[in-house]
This record gives sequence, structure tokens and C-alpha cells, in this order.
Amino acid sequence: MTEVLYTVWYEVDASVESEWNSWMESTHVPEVVKTGGFLGAKRYRVVEGLLSKYATFYHAKDMKSLKSYLDGQAKELREEYRAKFGSKSKVTRVVLEEVPAT
Repeated sequence: MTEVLYTVWYEVDASVESEWNSWMESTHVPEVVKTGGFLGAKRYRVVEGLLSKYATFYHAKDMKSLKSYLDGQAKELREEYRAKFGSKSKVTRVVLEEVPAT
């Protein structure tokens, strides 16, 4: 089975960073995982490099499950995020598919 990661990269304004981290940990990430298309998620803080400040890696069951999430529940969860932190953050979403070793 090919591994699929749905990655979300964040730039967060320092004025809401503490609130944002708490909400992501206790509410948003668990809600995304509960949609059923994911096996789990891990959050990271960038400590070196030119990338965003934070990233969440959602491990999708497969590409079909991810597409179902993106076409369905993602819209509502993204709107909730935008209402809460949209003016204080920048979000970049990337889908990664494992490249099998040859």
C-alpha cells in the first residue's frame, strides 16, 4: 500500500500563537482525524530552515479516503479555522505520496 500524507504548513502571528497551539492540539487536529479518513496525525514546529513555523502531517488511509475528506468535511473545518485564525495565519496544504524504493 502506498503511503499518503496530507501536510498542512502554518505561519502564525505571534499575537495568537499560544491560543492557536492550544486550539490545534485540543480541537482542530482531533476533529480532522475523527473524520475517518486518517490513521493519525503529528504536529511539528520548524526549528531550522526556510519553511513555515509549524506543520501537521496527517497519515491518510489511502488516496481515496483523502479525496473523500477534501471533497467533504474539509470545507467546514477549513471555514472554522479561517473564522478563528484566518487573519492571523497563512496556510499551505500539500499532499505527498510515497515513492517506493526501487
